[in-house]
Amino acid sequence: MYIKKIISISSTKKKIITEEGISFCLYNKEVDTFELKENEYFENLYEKIYPILKERIYKRLLYLLSARDYNSHALRRKLTESYPKDLVEEAVSFAVSKHYIDDMDYIERYINANKTKKSKLFLKNKLIEKGFDKKVIDAKLEELHLNEYDNIEALLRKKDYYNLSDADSKRKVINYLLRQGYRYCDIKEFI
Repeated sequence: MYIKKIISISSTKKKIITEEGISFCLYNKEVDTFELKENEYFENLYEKIYPILKERIYKRLLYLLSARDYNSHALRRKLTESYPKDLVEEAVSFAVSKHYIDDMDYIERYINANKTKKSKLFLKNKLIEKGFDKKVIDAKLEELHLNEYDNIEALLRKKDYYNLSDADSKRKVINYLLRQGYRYCDIKEFI
């Protein structure tokens, strides 16, 4: 393994980038122990550090999941910052097999948490940003039978739209609904 660069990312850690495109983080003590230097070739280096990285990635995975929910895409992105892709895939597969992460459940919980405030379009776009497939999102949205008309009416009542007298205040409420992803033609039915 040919080490292309060693970048200091903190006072205790360094990122190792190899010619083969593999990158990973090691503590300064480990870099010194393995006597790693830039622009040098190291025989069987990856085989030596693999067990260290494997143990560390599983601990990191459990730590991340104990703090908050992740979907598989976000977890991959987070772990790829410090670990090689093959180990990241192995760790994410482990988390899925143990049901530590469940993308379908994540989508359903996200939709249920936001369904009274946001439109289907808004929810779909946010979930796409989080790395989910459009077809999966559409299927889950259909399955959950969201009623946008009830949401629009409830939000108009909550914002006291019907008791507002000036046009500027009413326009602000309508703009609020538009920012939540509701279509103007749907809003217009209630105003």
